Amino acid sequence: MTIRPTTRTPFAILGVLAMRPMSGAEIRRWLDERIGNFWRESSGQLYPALTELTTQKLVRSSPRVHLGARGRPATEFTITAAGRVALTRWLEAPVASEPRRIELLLKLFLAAEDPRQSLAHLARCRAEQLELLSHYARIDEELEHLAVERPAESAKFRVTLRYGVRVADALLAWTDEAAGVLSAGAAAELAVPRAERR
Repeated sequence: MTIRPTTRTPFAILGVLAMRPMSGAEIRRWLDERIGNFWRESSGQLYPALTELTTQKLVRSSPRVHLGARGRPATEFTITAAGRVALTRWLEAPVASEPRRIELLLKLFLAAEDPRQSLAHLARCRAEQLELLSHYARIDEELEHLAVERPAESAKFRVTLRYGVRVADALLAWTDEAAGVLSAGAAAELAVPRAERR
């Protein structure tokens, strides 16, 4: 197995296929619908990774008897024993730290003294969080039946969903606070005579 530890896409695929065999389109749809609130994979990442996993014999591909959504023959992917070993090793490894690169904070820090641009960025961020919270509420309602049918799976969904809710709540509070601080700072700056400003 030669998957680079910094490449997460193959492991996301292996994790999905550990549940059941799927076509590439089904994997993409599952990722979007089930964990899209915290993990995204584009087709440009997904299909090359499937090819590489098949080459490394971590996944086996076979033609599906039934046609795909567009009436074409679909390829079905199944995780192999070696794939399960690779997935288990990755799941047991420590979580890698991500580099901190937050464009919003960079723009706020480098912005001119006039806070209008920064306040507009903060307003957009606030609107995004409200939209996310509405989306999370809909997901939470859909999980009600899963809690009865498959409680262990429901618990995993709820843990990741609550993370998203907590982050969105925190960002909402922060955008309000930041807007107030920047507005107050700009007002105080204007109150200082121009000759006294550095």
